[in-house]
Amino acid sequence: MASSNGVDKYFPIICFDNKDYPEALKTRKVYLAYEKEGWLHVIDETKEDHVYPRKGFVKVSQPYQQVLEFLRKEIENEMSEV
Repeated sequence: MASSNGVDKYFPIICFDNKDYPEALKTRKVYLAYEKEGWLHVIDETKEDHVYPRKGFVKVSQPYQQVLEFLRKEIENEMSEV
């Protein structure tokens, strides 16, 4: 899917750490993104892209079951901190 910004490769990512951007990003949410010049361009609900560093995101390229396991562990970690 080519676009006007010259990016051909969009991919799903999961935000697992939003401490630097708590108002803009939701943890455990899947976003669509592309990478340009070492930065992630994350597409939000408004269909606009916002630039973030790669830290705090994991690319969803693993089998679906591994993604679910990752999310389960993240939820367990959060609950144990409460």
